[in-house]
Amino acid sequence: MTPTPETAIRSGRRSLRPFAALVAIALAALTLAPTDPANAIGPAQINGTVTSVDTSLPVQGVVVAVYNPTSYYSAITDAAGHYEIDGIDDGTYTLRFNAGSLTTGSLISEWWNDQVLQNHATGITLAAGDSETFDAQLATGGKITGTVTGNDGPGTFAVSAYLQDPGDLSYGQVAYTIAGSDGTYTLRGLAPGSYHINFGDNNQGPSGTKYSLETWNNHFFPAGDIVTITGTETVTGINALLTVPGPVKVIRLAGADRFATSAAVWSDPTEYPDGMGGTVYVANGLSFPDALGAGPAAARSGSPLMLVQKDSIPAAVLTQLERLAPQKIVMVGGPAVLSESLKTQLQALSVDPVERIAGADRYETSRELITAAYDSTQPTSVLLVATGANYPDALSAGPASATQFNSPVLLVPGTASTLDSATSDFIDSLNPGSILIVGGTSAVSSAIETALAGTGHPVTRIAGADRYATSTAINDYFKVSFESSAVYLAVGTGFADALSGAARAAYGVHALYVTPPSCIPLDDMLYMRTYGTRELYLLGGTAALGANVEALHRC
Repeated sequence: MTPTPETAIRSGRRSLRPFAALVAIALAALTLAPTDPANAIGPAQINGTVTSVDTSLPVQGVVVAVYNPTSYYSAITDAAGHYEIDGIDDGTYTLRFNAGSLTTGSLISEWWNDQVLQNHATGITLAAGDSETFDAQLATGGKITGTVTGNDGPGTFAVSAYLQDPGDLSYGQVAYTIAGSDGTYTLRGLAPGSYHINFGDNNQGPSGTKYSLETWNNHFFPAGDIVTITGTETVTGINALLTVPGPVKVIRLAGADRFATSAAVWSDPTEYPDGMGGTVYVANGLSFPDALGAGPAAARSGSPLMLVQKDSIPAAVLTQLERLAPQKIVMVGGPAVLSESLKTQLQALSVDPVERIAGADRYETSRELITAAYDSTQPTSVLLVATGANYPDALSAGPASATQFNSPVLLVPGTASTLDSATSDFIDSLNPGSILIVGGTSAVSSAIETALAGTGHPVTRIAGADRYATSTAINDYFKVSFESSAVYLAVGTGFADALSGAARAAYGVHALYVTPPSCIPLDDMLYMRTYGTRELYLLGGTAALGANVEALHRC
């Protein structure tokens, strides 16, 4: 029997209003409607029943939540599987049926309508007076079990399951649990698919996080081994031994000048062996706009990026090019930036004909780089947009773009009053899942943001109070996607050292922070501490990043 609203288990909104306003609202409600409880019910309502696909029986204890960025409402299904949520304000919401709170069974939590991943959820729109029914039928999933321990005594450990989206190959968290006192855990209700399993220290005490994060099997996200669920089976033995982070090894990549530094970035023969072949990108080391787009493009194919002069190859760069013996060299920029004479010199070092990628200006060059480097047959997951008039924001955006499948960085004239038709048409051709503006309104104007929103794609802005805070904000936004064992630092007051370094950081899916020349911002230090960074690469000599940075002094 379907319960009446009076017998259903209800829970109202977690309001964002100040406490005093809540008191006033409550008193007003008592004054206006002292005898009619129905008058206290808000403008919209949803209800429904949750049942099991396998048994067709109702499921008790499922948390049903409906929310958007400003409001949250929830209820718990009763013995008849029924829920009812009252008092919902007008708006568009995401609806989830969370079976993770159940103490038995292995039902798969889902989003409306029958979606396991949030980014595929169908939104619901409610208006005053609406009373809508949303039923759910939950299927049985698989389980993953194991033990997580620490190498330096006990801890309280959290375990999460991230499911890979088969469409864009990104990952979304679908299950979470806290390991028992003996370290054992069980992740339940896992839909068929490929998973990364993340382990972390859940210690919230005054000492803060003790153990570093890890993805099974002894990796850092997203480089972990895949755990596959095919049905309702239980996968056992997914264990982890977490370690207390040891001292950070500081490695300085530097040469006598910016060109030698760009060569030094790619000089490690264990990572970039002699005769490795492949593709090498070159850009003008005295002019940043073309090279800003070259970094993410090079990273997309795992290619080095080195800096040259307009008419010549600096000696240190020539040595590295001869050592790497590239199959192909790509010049980024037109003849006014990289001359035809230089092209002839580069051809002597390349097996294939040297390719030049260039446009009429830095913005067209950016578009041409994306067209050449990214796969047009695959969906563009996220499009990162940065100003082409300055360099710090785009430098940090390059490695961030490498964490997302098929996600380029597009340069735009950030202070313009509108989006030019060539850029608008290009964005339409990419059809990105979403757009991320990198930098504040002084870098990419509100008018450009409005124009980007007008392309019909969701737009989010990532920004901080200055170039350093913006760099931190970018990396914080993408932090769970970085391979955090290494971090790169570049000075925020110059572009040259970071250009090649950003390509190398992106190649390894490592974060790059632009910092002041004499200290490391606190939030950047916390990232390295929390996520177990083992190696810190400094890009450039002591004139760029001084001794205090090398000694890990924070700002």
